[in-house]
Amino acid sequence: MRMTSLSKLACLVVLLAILGDAHATPTPVLPPPSKPLASGTVTQEGGTTIVATPHLRRWPVQLDPAVQCAPAGCTQREQLEMTLNRAAQWLAAFPESELRFDAAVGLNRIRQIVDSDALRRAFEQARVVADRDADHPQRRFWNPGFTVPAEQTSRWAVPTDGSRVNPNRVLDEALHCAHNGWRRETMQYACGAMRDAGGYQTVHALWAVDIASRNGCVAAADLTPCVAALQAELKQHQPSELQPKATLDIDLFAERLLFLMLTGEASPLVDHWAKTLLQLQATDGSWGVATDNEPPYYRYHATNAATWALAEWFRRVEK
Repeated sequence: MRMTSLSKLACLVVLLAILGDAHATPTPVLPPPSKPLASGTVTQEGGTTIVATPHLRRWPVQLDPAVQCAPAGCTQREQLEMTLNRAAQWLAAFPESELRFDAAVGLNRIRQIVDSDALRRAFEQARVVADRDADHPQRRFWNPGFTVPAEQTSRWAVPTDGSRVNPNRVLDEALHCAHNGWRRETMQYACGAMRDAGGYQTVHALWAVDIASRNGCVAAADLTPCVAALQAELKQHQPSELQPKATLDIDLFAERLLFLMLTGEASPLVDHWAKTLLQLQATDGSWGVATDNEPPYYRYHATNAATWALAEWFRRVEK
């Protein structure tokens, strides 16, 4: 299903609102699972969570920058690794002056799955920018011990008139719910009025509910029907063949795929959507559509989202 002009405008309005809020940037990421993989151990190395399990691959996987092959002769693993390497180089070269807070969040999550010198450089540069906002609630993504007062996360007014708030208000509440609470009205809002026909609001609703669940704040009886409804909405609006007219078309496509995978979607369409993203990567390693007057960060955000989605797909391929 293609997005209508009105739908595109609505998505743009949401993204601009997020980008314009210093404490609510669009973040295509999730925290690591609250429990390690079966029989696994979790350690911290340089800000990266290392997951090791008997007879399973150790995460993150170190990308090999030397991998090269002709397209026709590439294995799926090789193609993915080359794609991720190109993206990492592009992200590392992006000007620091153009970065926003969420760059660090996305890169931190990517580095839970795959890592390289380029990704480390990109993350270190992004942290310089993020560290200027010392009380941002989403610092908790890479610092599990970071907390903020409940006034910053669970005291905002949940709309009751059909309107919507910046989606990161819901994300922040979910991220800190173990300490500051996850309100019943927030859960109802995320599962209901927050939804916007498969757009950024629905994407962030699914992400927030999953975060709250991982943090032990949502009962299974409430979680299952909500996640199923949000997933169904995202699948309904994910185009089978993406013909992007703007960078945000790719960005939203990547975010839908990402959060569907992270919440357990196992449809064969996942592979199809991931391969679509692979084909849309530009020769310089980024994802985007060249249009007039587009903020440079749109391409960065789309590349961040696409890289993390493909890293998550890489995890599935490697298991």
